[in-house]
Amino acid sequence: MRVVCTAALGLALGSGDSPVDKVVTLIEDMKTKIEAEGEQEQKDYDKYACWCEATTKEKARDVADGRSRIMELGSIILGAKGKLGQLNAEIAELEKDVAANRKSQEKATALRENENKAYQAQKAEMASAIGSLEKAILVLNGAGTGADLLAVMSQVQSAIADVPTHKISSSKVQLMSKFMSNPTAFLQTGGQYAPQSGTVLGILKDMYDTFTVNFEGNDQEEGAKQRAYEDLMQTKIKAYMADNDELIRKQTEAGQEEKVVA
Repeated sequence: MRVVCTAALGLALGSGDSPVDKVVTLIEDMKTKIEAEGEQEQKDYDKYACWCEATTKEKARDVADGRSRIMELGSIILGAKGKLGQLNAEIAELEKDVAANRKSQEKATALRENENKAYQAQKAEMASAIGSLEKAILVLNGAGTGADLLAVMSQVQSAIADVPTHKISSSKVQLMSKFMSNPTAFLQTGGQYAPQSGTVLGILKDMYDTFTVNFEGNDQEEGAKQRAYEDLMQTKIKAYMADNDELIRKQTEAGQEEKVVA
């Protein structure tokens, strides 16, 4: 500034005006210039200060928003962790229920198969025994030969063995033992019944009636067991599907919560 003033003063002294006028003019010009530069600097400062103030406010607002967002995200993550823990517990319980349901279905099916297998075996045995008793009764009534009777005696003996001894008197038990030892001795010959053949025939007829009734009863019992099994399986399958659908839904929901936590 001192160099500028000196140079300006030298130029002023070199002009045609008086030295004082020149100095005054120079000073006034310098004043005007300095004031103009000061105003411009003030404007620049005010503009910068305004920018700083606006930027500071904006940054402060961003920081506040950031803190608020952090707190919000923290709350969301904590909520997701809590929900995830609950979902995992519910998933574990549903998995246990689904596994138990499947196992109970398998157990019920295995039991039903064993029952039906036993029923089929008993049915075949009883059908054979009923047929043999019917044949023996016909032969003892004179509708067959000794060979016919002997052909069915093994099944008849098996049927007799199935009859509880307390339901037959001791005399009839002895009589049936004789019949099984020598069945042809009880055949009708020459239009006449062999001794005690009527009693044997009556016992066989009673056995036939009993086996027939039991045979029909077993059929009804098997049908009832099959219907009960089907009803049970329908209930269990319905529960299984509902639990499995709920399990899949909760597993999907848990996967979404895991993404939030991560």
